[in-house]
Amino acid sequence: MSSELPMFLLQCCVLIGLSGIFFIRGAGDP
Repeated sequence: MSSELPMFLLQCCVLIGLSGIFFIRGAGDP
């Protein structure tokens, strides 16, 4: 269970990062 926590956090960071990039690109591109 302890080994799954880092992976979960990593996935969350990646998803948040990707969503943020797409959001910024979408907002910057009319």
